[in-house]
Amino acid sequence: MELALGSYASLIVRNSVIFQFRSEIDHQFSFLFTQDEFGEVRGRDRKRLPSESRYNDEDHLYALSSFAGHLVDRLDVLGIGLELARQCYVEARSRSLDTARTSSSHIKELSESYVKEAAFLDGLEFDDWLGLLKEQLGQEQSRSWSMEPGSLSSLLGIWDYEDGRFLLRAILHLLDPSERVEIDVTELCGGGWIDPSYSPRSAWVEYSREMTRYGSPAVVLTEGSSDSEFIRDSLRILRPHLAEFVTFPDFSAGAEGGAAQLVKTVRAFQSTSIANRIVALFDNDAAGYSEASKIQQESLPSNISILHYPDLKVARSYPTKGPSGEKHVDVNRLACSIEMYLGVDCLTDPDSDCLVNVRWGGQIGKTGNYQGALESKREIQSRFRDKVSQAREGAVSDSGDWSGMEAIIDCLLRELSSGVKFP
Repeated sequence: MELALGSYASLIVRNSVIFQFRSEIDHQFSFLFTQDEFGEVRGRDRKRLPSESRYNDEDHLYALSSFAGHLVDRLDVLGIGLELARQCYVEARSRSLDTARTSSSHIKELSESYVKEAAFLDGLEFDDWLGLLKEQLGQEQSRSWSMEPGSLSSLLGIWDYEDGRFLLRAILHLLDPSERVEIDVTELCGGGWIDPSYSPRSAWVEYSREMTRYGSPAVVLTEGSSDSEFIRDSLRILRPHLAEFVTFPDFSAGAEGGAAQLVKTVRAFQSTSIANRIVALFDNDAAGYSEASKIQQESLPSNISILHYPDLKVARSYPTKGPSGEKHVDVNRLACSIEMYLGVDCLTDPDSDCLVNVRWGGQIGKTGNYQGALESKREIQSRFRDKVSQAREGAVSDSGDWSGMEAIIDCLLRELSSGVKFP
């Protein structure tokens, strides 16, 4: 097929064109969508696309379409969080303001226009910008060349020399998570640039050699293969739209596992030039804190983070057994391995209908804290695997307590969203 010149794709938010791409979709944006989010747009949904007004009813329209909430989570996982978008705006506004002030004194024909622009930008904080943008979204269907202060074009133009994904992240903050964000690719399909079998993921693989810092899937390292299995399965159930954006490599074959082994794995990654975000996720117990402290004292690359499972409410007063007898104590940072997060339903012994005990072991490291471990770990894991199977077959709400795994995932997402330093 002969390629048509001047074929464009448009990223649409509330019927307003935010970005346009000529002849191909910017890979940094196509990466945010999955294979099942690409396809033909039919029925009333066609009205959301700019192409609808230029094509007949019998013509096929194509788009990448996802929920705003899904894109927020995916950008956060890539390290492009709202606070970084805010920082990016500060830099962009400062640059635009300097340009307007300089141009107002050097270009006489446009002096009045630049003076007006400088006055508009001066003091325009991020939240002010968001408020003005919210008013404009949907009012203008396409970006005009008018740079009248406060217009959609002028508000978006502030970001012209920045990574567009930070602008998208800022815009998504204004949307309801259920709103649709789409890339209209009808012209690209009609012009022969992409075909109906287009795969955004495959396109990304071809481009991956030139990945930027924020474009690599996050790598999560844990103390053992069971940890990775349970977090990965929980992510697929609780945040399925993120399943392809976080990886959990398993190095357990022939390895001893545990916190000490995780430290060795982190050091191995430290010696490589891998660009991915790496999060080493240690248990919330005495051994985990003791071993993690060793590597936290070292100078780690900026893409490697050290994290622990979060404290749990149920662990604040938990049944334990030890030399001093049976007591309910706070076992956070002392005995919270992955099993403690699998849900109260899995921690409950079906015969006694009581929580499985933590049994105290020896003292760990220089802190002298006692290391605790849950009894009957295999039975707890087995109950969780049954729960995972049940959740895959029906609603999560019908398959028990997921609060512990939700806490781990939320903790992980917060780290991935805010942990990358702004360049």
